[in-house]
Amino acid sequence: MDVKEIKWQVKWWLPTIWFRYFVRPVRRVITVLAYMKQGWNTEDWDYQYLLDDIVFKLNRINNRIRKNDVLDPENVSEISNQVKAITDLIQKHSDDTYFDNIPSVRVETIPVEGKNYAELKFLPPEGISEEERNKLLQEALKEYNKDWDEIWVLMSKYVRNFWD
Repeated sequence: MDVKEIKWQVKWWLPTIWFRYFVRPVRRVITVLAYMKQGWNTEDWDYQYLLDDIVFKLNRINNRIRKNDVLDPENVSEISNQVKAITDLIQKHSDDTYFDNIPSVRVETIPVEGKNYAELKFLPPEGISEEERNKLLQEALKEYNKDWDEIWVLMSKYVRNFWD
């Protein structure tokens, strides 16, 4: 091996060694620390935690795409908007405000004589008929299901573009 070839080898291998044995392990430690909170705040039986994990991951992907110039500049804003659309819909679904404007059913407790429990009597809400309340419930449920379906349509349509 001559000096020129040795210089070329060092020039080629030095960034590879630097990345493989320093940058990548440090990046993995930072990633593990970032995911510790997500893992700590999870429960196995509630799908809401899965949605939180999806939002967390999509936001990390969005930040990496924006910071690292891994895509053409015109694609960055397009993909960022797609990620934001998905995360906004998931957040709207997570906030669960679809049924907040619908008056609640009133509950009256009626003590049972000689027993130490009460019967519950459900009464319609004041100021609104049962038909109007059911109509509001159906509209809210329709919007809830529409948003839920839209989350998965957007995910199936766009998510693969975030990596490819």
